Amino acid sequence: MLASFANLGEGSGATNLINVSGGALFVTNAFGSTMQIFQGTLALNGGTVTVDDLILTTNLGTVAFSSGTLYSASTQATNGVPFVVGDGLDAANFQLLGGVHSFKNLHIRNAAMLSGCGTVTGSVLIDAGGTVLSDCGTLTFTGIVTNNGTMRAINGSVLETYSNLVNNGTIDIINGGVTNFHGAFINHGTILDASSVKISQATTSGQDFDVQIPSAMGHTYQLQFTPSLTPTNWTDISAPQPGTGSVLTFIDPSGATNSPARFYRVDCIAP
Repeated sequence: MLASFANLGEGSGATNLINVSGGALFVTNAFGSTMQIFQGTLALNGGTVTVDDLILTTNLGTVAFSSGTLYSASTQATNGVPFVVGDGLDAANFQLLGGVHSFKNLHIRNAAMLSGCGTVTGSVLIDAGGTVLSDCGTLTFTGIVTNNGTMRAINGSVLETYSNLVNNGTIDIINGGVTNFHGAFINHGTILDASSVKISQATTSGQDFDVQIPSAMGHTYQLQFTPSLTPTNWTDISAPQPGTGSVLTFIDPSGATNSPARFYRVDCIAP
């Protein structure tokens, strides 16, 4: 479904519901269109909703975001009602398409994700099992952020904060991300960067060569070898393994007897 503008509950006593449980709803045009909720609910239970500007005018207007994907280029949800992404069980992704996104309180629940780039104002709470992903530039937070889940930046993208960031979970920049924390950073959790990807132990077992690698949840690890560093020609050894939060073991069959010598490295693939 495609609309240039959408107003819910405009007028005294009016209450409306838009229920998206599959398919796609677009409220967008070349000039920038709005989806304004006066009194009523946008219920997203699967499928996708794409908006240029999502506006929650009063506390009688809500978004019930259980699952699916919401794409927004601008969000104004400062009506005092917490904006909750996910139901705690199903996958939900609130993807920011640049712009400014204003909230009183933004809550990312278990199995849910806030992704993209842009500026988020207001306080943000990320549950254990919830994720914030900067993957297209800079994702900036101006309010207090409490992270009990995972905040991740990849491919040169930036996580930026200007107020307090309380990290009780994981800050993950293994795959080429950057952090700019201008406010207070209170860390009770884990910080993962490129130095976290390493071979912790290498041993021989008969003719085999065994390699152990500490791993992080959400990443995939691959052991590789090359017979020469000039030039390099990296080749995968066995199948990749998903991170478990503990040590992974890779086995290079007959690696202890190979000639010439082999050089090894770990390739870490972002979620």
